[in-house]
Order: sequence, then C-alpha cells, then structure tokens
Amino acid sequence: MTTATSAPTASSDLVEIIPVSTVVPVEMSMSFCLRIQSAVGFFILGKSKQDLEAVHKQIETGTTVRDTWGQHYETLLILCKEFEKKAREMGKTQQVTPEEAMRLLGETPRT
Repeated sequence: MTTATSAPTASSDLVEIIPVSTVVPVEMSMSFCLRIQSAVGFFILGKSKQDLEAVHKQIETGTTVRDTWGQHYETLLILCKEFEKKAREMGKTQQVTPEEAMRLLGETPRT
C-alpha cells in the first residue's frame, strides 16, 4: 500500500491507499468462489429477464453498464471469470458430468 505524499503535521494525518493502477494477485479457495457465485445469484433476485439481457448485452459489447446494480453485477462476474481462468491456467480444473459436478460442489439438482 502507498501512503499519501503530502507533508502531514502528525502521523494521524496519513491515510493508506492502493493506487487505482495497482494490480494485486489474490489467492482464494473454490469454496470462497462459490460464495461469490451465490452472492451473484442473490444479487439478481427480482431482476427481470429483460434487465439481465440488457446488462449482459452491455457487458458483451463492451459498452458502459449504465445501471448501478449492473455495474456491481459486472464486477462480481469479472471476479468469478478471472478465478475460473486462473484455475484453468493452473491445471486445477476437471472434466466431470453435470451430476458429478453438483455432487462435488455440494449442490442439489434443480427440478
């Protein structure tokens, strides 16, 4: 982290920041990623199919997501996709049937 560069009069005048351009590698477990994915599901509860389609179109075309909820939704999706990409690059993924995936991830089948 970086501290403010102005000349403070006392140490309490300093604030610790992370510059916007900083890239920080973060390790997280799959169980934590599942919690983020669950938060994504909770976050979109009550959103209409049209709302979701509109924000997905904005994300896919690279246009600025206009709605605040859509911006936060996009942030969570980016985090999940980056985790999946890194796991794939590290050879940490497995090919399994959908039923086996649900069993391994502790999910119950949807009916």
